[in-house]
Amino acid sequence: MGRKSSNETIEQTNRDAAIYVRISLDQGMGELALDRQEKECRDRAARDGVEVRQERVYSDLSISAADARKRRPDYERLLADVCAGEVGRVYVWDLDRLTRQPGQLDQWVKLAKAGLCHVVEAHGMDLDLSRSGDLLVARIRVAVAENESQHKGERQRAANRQRARIGRVPVGNRPTGYTHAGEVIEEEAGAVRAVFDAFLAGASLKAIARALSGERDELTEGVPTLPRPSYRAAVEWNERHPNRPPHELPAEQPWNSSAVLKMLRNPRYAGFATYIPSEVGKNGDKSAPWHNRRVRDEGTGEWVRGQWEPIVPAEDWERVQAVLDDPDRRPKISGKGPAAARTHLGSGLFRCPACGGRVHLQGVCYTCTGHVARKADLVDAYVESVIEAVLARPDLASLVCVRRAGDATEAKEIEAEVARQRGRIERAEADYARDLIRAEDLKRARDVAEAAIREAEARLRALADAPEPPAIVREVAPAEAFREADLDAKRAVVDLLCDVYLTKTDRSENARRNARGVGLDPSKTVEFRWKTGAAPAEG
Repeated sequence: MGRKSSNETIEQTNRDAAIYVRISLDQGMGELALDRQEKECRDRAARDGVEVRQERVYSDLSISAADARKRRPDYERLLADVCAGEVGRVYVWDLDRLTRQPGQLDQWVKLAKAGLCHVVEAHGMDLDLSRSGDLLVARIRVAVAENESQHKGERQRAANRQRARIGRVPVGNRPTGYTHAGEVIEEEAGAVRAVFDAFLAGASLKAIARALSGERDELTEGVPTLPRPSYRAAVEWNERHPNRPPHELPAEQPWNSSAVLKMLRNPRYAGFATYIPSEVGKNGDKSAPWHNRRVRDEGTGEWVRGQWEPIVPAEDWERVQAVLDDPDRRPKISGKGPAAARTHLGSGLFRCPACGGRVHLQGVCYTCTGHVARKADLVDAYVESVIEAVLARPDLASLVCVRRAGDATEAKEIEAEVARQRGRIERAEADYARDLIRAEDLKRARDVAEAAIREAEARLRALADAPEPPAIVREVAPAEAFREADLDAKRAVVDLLCDVYLTKTDRSENARRNARGVGLDPSKTVEFRWKTGAAPAEG
């Protein structure tokens, strides 16, 4: 029997022993992997003369232990049982099955020092986390495991991007209408087509959500009732894993408009290969711009087509994106009838610095949830004053009216350069995935290529034909005309001259200013990115 902890009292010995098993990714063999871990833990427990009852086997399938944002239901249940004094000894195949986070390790250290729990590895150490030597070893191993998780994450992102470049079916949750292998499920595919048809016929997102939930109107008559994706996913998991504790089914609440929007935005339905950058995934924006999800061929610059059958025609999908991107629609794209009139200059026009998306008006503030919140009236007044200063420039006409016509040949050369630079990024990521280069080499190559892409795209934008400038800039006194103009005319001028980004909220700075009784400097709340070279004249 393994050595006993100095804190392992008679009471702890009499508590139940438990087994915790986990794998990060279920690729079809997850059950076997968990079974192997459980068997080896039982073998170790038997060598220690300890019996583990079946109800004390805790397992988490396809859940990482490195991401603090991800919940592990059985891990949380195990931790609660240890804290309640029901479990006093935990067998794991390896320490990294239990945790890869230093913060979580500290929880187990506290439990060990309180005499509540002892951790035993199937083929490794009998860890007494209350002892300095064992704790040092555990901390080193968790740090190594955490680093390996980050390294593995880089590899997986590179691999996923590479899969997208050749049109392979993405891994992860399946979208409505497709199996995990990318095969069409005709019943669900019919519902997807009906959703696209209803939206193009003029139905709102809320009306479509109600139809999917069983309540139809004349625009959504063809939309069938369908289980919500989260409910369906839980049912399918339980069916695939009958020998494991079942996942709790979500409440049978109806579809919502954000789920419909996610379906309409998904390029996979039109047969386009997709890749969601990590920054979009972290933001969690289900309506993230579709051009951030499609991928281009590194040689031709064309959109990559997926190795699966499209459910909707590409032209229908493009038409839907054009409607969703229409700035005249309501920010939340909901309700019936025409879009409500704008009441503020920047609503749906100004941008968030973190994700690049448009801000919306919430109460008295322009907001991008989780990123920025600025008082709308303060921002509008400052932006209008800066735009008036630009309109007062004597060379305004040359800035906004004389724009070089697009040159098709040069545009194609620039597009080819962008494709070459994207190819450099892809090759560097592939080299990193094969351990041919280090992380810093990948970052260096990516930074150089992305800088070249930004420069090329700026040149491409400069080639585009300028739209007919708003009437205000053709006035004899454009600054005065802007001051007296209606809101739509002002928004058109702002959109012509620049992109307005609201600076990210700095709560500590706000607190310091409030403590001093000083209001926020408007110039600190806004960043202008000029499209035409226009900017307030010096002095």
